[in-house]
Order: sequence, then structure tokens, then C-alpha cells
Amino acid sequence: MKKLLICMLMAVILAGCGSEIPKEQKNASAKQEENKSADSEDIFNACVHSGEFDKLVDFDSDYMLIYFGIDTKNLVNFAAGEALDATSADTLIVLKVQEGKMKDVKEKIDTYFERKLEELENYNAEEYAKAKKCKVVENGDYLYLAICEEPDKVEDIIEGMI
Repeated sequence: MKKLLICMLMAVILAGCGSEIPKEQKNASAKQEENKSADSEDIFNACVHSGEFDKLVDFDSDYMLIYFGIDTKNLVNFAAGEALDATSADTLIVLKVQEGKMKDVKEKIDTYFERKLEELENYNAEEYAKAKKCKVVENGDYLYLAICEEPDKVEDIIEGMI
């Protein structure tokens, strides 16, 4: 009987010990969960494979700097491109922005989008109507713009991956 009581007491003590995850381990797990979001290229490829975009020409770091004025050192990662066909407004830009750089990067993408709308308004009414229903979206440290026929569908893909 005595042995049974000792065993039960030990079981209760052991059950109470170690059930708490150490604070450091909780923080590490939270950081890992935070970093599970897809990188911009994965998001870009998922959007392109959705069928919402015609063939896109990818932008590289030089293009980002020259065309947008965005130094890619201000980005964690990025993927962007425009339609190969010059008559199409299709554009997809997905940026993961460095901490503290969002305001500057967003201003540059907003400026690009405003110029694109002005250009299309005078050039191609059909493509202007398509672009007009799109917007630059900021979500956490991500910034994106999807100009296509169904921007809501693309936005759902992106939001599901970040």
C-alpha cells in the first residue's frame, strides 16, 4: 500500500513538472511560425500559375532601381514583372520590405501605379478599366500590386500565403 501511495505521489509530481514549455522555447517557436510565410518568388509563381496573367517579363534588381527607384537592399526579397505584350497592363509586384522602409517603398510603388493609370487612360481604355479596379496593398511587411482581370482572386492567393 505504501509503495502504491509513493508511486501515485511520484506520478503526480512528475506530471506537474515539465509540462510548461520554457519561455525561450516558446519565443523560438513563435519566431519560426512568424517566418513560415512564403517568400515573394513563391507568391509570385503561385499567382502566375493561377492563370490570371499572360506571359510576364521578370524584373531584376537593376530594373527595380532604375524603373521604380527602389534599392533592393530595402527589401527582404521581391518578385515582379509586367506583361510581355506591350498592349497588356498585366503587372504583378510582390515585395517583402525591410523593417522601417515600408513608407519609402510604398510611395514609389504608388507613384508607379499612378503613372501606369495615366498612361493607360490615354492609350488603352480597356486596359485602363482593368487597372482601375486594382490597388497597391500593404499587409505587414509585404507590399503588392496585381493588375489583371481578377485582382480579387490574386489577392486571395497572396493573402493566403503571407
